[in-house]
Amino acid sequence: MIHISLLFACVGFASGCATGGAASNEERLEALELDNEELRQSVEAVRKSVEQLRAGIEALEQSAEELKHYMEMPERIRQGAERVGQKLESIEDKLERLEREYPASVRVKVLRGDGVPGSAQEAAALLRERGYDVGGVGVAPSEGFEADTVFFSEGFEAAAGAIAGELGEGARTRPLTWSSVYDVIVVTGGNTGGN
Repeated sequence: MIHISLLFACVGFASGCATGGAASNEERLEALELDNEELRQSVEAVRKSVEQLRAGIEALEQSAEELKHYMEMPERIRQGAERVGQKLESIEDKLERLEREYPASVRVKVLRGDGVPGSAQEAAALLRERGYDVGGVGVAPSEGFEADTVFFSEGFEAAAGAIAGELGEGARTRPLTWSSVYDVIVVTGGNTGGN
């Protein structure tokens, strides 16, 4: 009888163990499932962080490209300014050539400044012969000019240089510092008479 009760006790214990073991296994399985869910969430969070980092790196690369573009900007501006300067020089050269080629477009007045009678008329005749539009001949307010002096209005420096070349080696040019209807005013000096 003792054996049977012991057997029942063992079977009860075993069935309790089995029941307790099953409960323990279910708890472990639930714990593992929870751990697995937490791990999956952690992996997802890491994946999102990696995506954010990748997007940040792309944004930095784009910013670096934009910065490179802006850093190159002063050089591009300098090159553009050089090209504009070269074109301006080319235009100025063409204007000078046009002024020399078309002397009739330059309004000229000739004044005697050396005290020699007829020097202004002689210079005017020379310039008319070369095609310049000589609109007036007279006497300068002051005499004593040692060399022919060609005064020019703004924009007529090249024409003044061409006229000085026609007058002779010693002729010089000066900016016109007073208001005049003429583009160029020639004042005769010691070297009047042409080449």
